[in-house]
Amino acid sequence: MATRATEATVQPIRVVDGDGERHLHLEGRITVAQARRLREAALPLLEGAGPVTLHLDRAEYLDGAALQVLLALGGGLAARGRGLRVVSTPPSIDETLRAIGLGDALGVAPAAPAAPEGRPS
Repeated sequence: MATRATEATVQPIRVVDGDGERHLHLEGRITVAQARRLREAALPLLEGAGPVTLHLDRAEYLDGAALQVLLALGGGLAARGRGLRVVSTPPSIDETLRAIGLGDALGVAPAAPAAPEGRPS
């Protein structure tokens, strides 16, 4: 029963307005089961001005349906001369986005360069 109460309090998809920007927060596992809700939250973000910031710091997993919605959002914003900025990406999601070639498409900041191994000569 405690699990159900916890799940009921989680808002996996939230839109927050502030600082002249719209913020889309994703939390937990965003799968095909939430894709319709994500699409419904994303559509109004296409209206208005300014960039949209996507916060993934509390996201655990994004499946193909979620990625399709986010790509459509990014494309729709770009067509309107606006941007989608992805921040606070957990390493597992960051690696996945880069591995499938979506890091740039979703506006994920470039990964920090790896530190050189060994001592300098």
